[in-house]
Amino acid sequence: MANSSSHSLAPGPKGFFFLKSVIDFYRDPVRLFAELHRDHGNIVRLQGGPYCAHLITQPEQIKYVLQDNAKNYRQGEAFQETIPVVGRGLTTNSGPSWLKQRRMVQFAFQHKHVAAYGDGIVSATEAYLPRWNENIKSETPINIDAEILRLNHLILGKLLFSVDFKEGDPFLDAFAVVRKVSIDRVRSLIKLPSSRRFKQAVDLLDEFAYRRIAEHRRETSSVDILSMLMQARDEETGSGMTDAELHDEIMTLFFAAYEDVANAIAWTWVLLSQNPEVEDRLRSEIQNVVGRRPPTAADLRELPYVSMLVNEVLRMYPTTWSLLRDAVNDDQIDGFHIPAGSMILIDTCLTQRLPQYWPDPEKFDPERFSPERSAGRPRFAYFPFGGGPRQCIGNELALMEIKLILVRMVQLYRFKLVSLGPIQMNALSSLQPRGGVWAKVFAV
Repeated sequence: MANSSSHSLAPGPKGFFFLKSVIDFYRDPVRLFAELHRDHGNIVRLQGGPYCAHLITQPEQIKYVLQDNAKNYRQGEAFQETIPVVGRGLTTNSGPSWLKQRRMVQFAFQHKHVAAYGDGIVSATEAYLPRWNENIKSETPINIDAEILRLNHLILGKLLFSVDFKEGDPFLDAFAVVRKVSIDRVRSLIKLPSSRRFKQAVDLLDEFAYRRIAEHRRETSSVDILSMLMQARDEETGSGMTDAELHDEIMTLFFAAYEDVANAIAWTWVLLSQNPEVEDRLRSEIQNVVGRRPPTAADLRELPYVSMLVNEVLRMYPTTWSLLRDAVNDDQIDGFHIPAGSMILIDTCLTQRLPQYWPDPEKFDPERFSPERSAGRPRFAYFPFGGGPRQCIGNELALMEIKLILVRMVQLYRFKLVSLGPIQMNALSSLQPRGGVWAKVFAV
C-alpha cells in the first residue's frame, strides 16, 4: 500500500460538515462512521486545523495498519489518559519495553494455563447465579448487563489476585470511579485537572495492588494470573518483573477486562430474544453435550454451535468497537497520503457488517462461522479482539468466560426481555447496550 506513487488526499467532510462530524462523534460514533463510509468511500479523511484522522474500513487496509506495517502505527495517544491508573502496561507501553513485557505476560495466557482458569470461572458462576431465584419468586426483572458485570468482577478478582470480592468492595468502587474518569478524558477535547476523588481512588487501587503483590511474594501457593506473571522470565536476561511492572500489567488486565464479558452476554440475550429458533438450537446442543451438570473448559470443544453463536454476537456487537492508531511517519494507504502524527480510526462494528463479506449483515446467523462459510473470508473482515502484534492478549480467556457463563445461564434459566423498544448501542470504551438489558427470569 505504501508503494503507490499517488499523493492525493482521501475524500471527507469539509468546513461545516467536518464540525458537524465532530459533534456527531460524541452523539453516536457508530452511526457517524457508517455515514462517512457511505458518503465518501473506503477511506475517509477528517481534517480541521491541526487535527487529521483517517477512517479505514476494508480488511486489507486494516491488516496493513495493524499487522503488515504495524511499526509505523503506534497505539493512539488518547490511551495515555489511562496511565495514572494502569501505568506502563501493555496498552500504554511501546518499543522494546513493550515487546519484553508482552512476551512475559503471554506466559500467563498460554493455553495450558487458560484452561485451568475455567474452574475458577465456573465456581464463581455457580455461587452467583442462584441469587436470581429471588427474582423468579418476586417476578422482578434483572438487568442482565449489570448482573454479569458484577459476576465478571468477582471472576476477575479470583483469576487475577485470588481475592473474593464482596458487593460494594472499596476496590471495585474505586475502579468504577477511575475507569469512568479515564474514559471521559480519552473522549474529551478539553482535559480538566484530575479531581481529588480520582486521585484518592487511584491511591486506593495502588495500595491494594502492591499489597497483593507483596503477599504473593511471601506466599507462593496462589494459582492465579498474578502468580503466573511472577513466574515469567525475560528470555534474554532471565529476570522477572519488578513490583511496578507487575502492578501495571495486573491493573491493565483488570481495566481491559472490566466490562467486555458482560456486554457480550447482554447482547447475546438481546439477539436470542429476537431469534427463538437460534435459542432452541443452542439449548438442544447444550442439553445433548453437557446435560444439567456445570460445564467445564473441556466441554467447549464439543459445543461448536455455542462457539459459532458467540462469534456471531461479537461480529454484530464487538465489545471493542473501535481501534485507534497514530502514524509515526508519512505513509500511503490505497494511494492516499497519511501524514505523520495523524490518527487512524478503525470501526470494528462497521467492517464486520460490510455486505461484501457478510451478506445480509443485519441478520443474526451463527452459521456464518461454520467451517464451510468461513473459508476464504479475509482475516480482518472479523477482528473483535484486534489483530497484529497488539491483539488482545486475553482473547482466549475472554471467549472461554463468555461461553461458560452463557452455557450455565441456558442450563438454569430462561429470559423474557422487558426492555422497551430496540436497544441502542452506547459506544464508549466498549459497546454497551444503552439502558441495560432488562429481562424477567424463569427457571428451566
